[in-house]
Amino acid sequence: MTEGARTHADKASITWWTGSQTVNLRLSDLAPTWIVNGTSGPGSMVAGQMLIPVPGGIAAVSPSDGAVQRMIAVDRGETTTPIVLASAGETILEQRGDTLFALR
Repeated sequence: MTEGARTHADKASITWWTGSQTVNLRLSDLAPTWIVNGTSGPGSMVAGQMLIPVPGGIAAVSPSDGAVQRMIAVDRGETTTPIVLASAGETILEQRGDTLFALR
């Protein structure tokens, strides 16, 4: 993935995707609080957990320390574009390039 960095902001933090890592930045001073390596896009808060796209799925990460709590398998085939996550109720929305996928 060679596209530029992407960000996602919520009430507590900003996640910044460098192209290979997702970095969580504290809103008050933009200090990095944790990093997850080998990611495919920025994270998004869903039901109290930070969800971060990774190859082969979505990592559910603790928003306080970045520890991976569980993995959700997602078959994306040969996707090479950055992945941006959001949610609508219990549905996880995943944007890959120009296409939006709804995951349940």
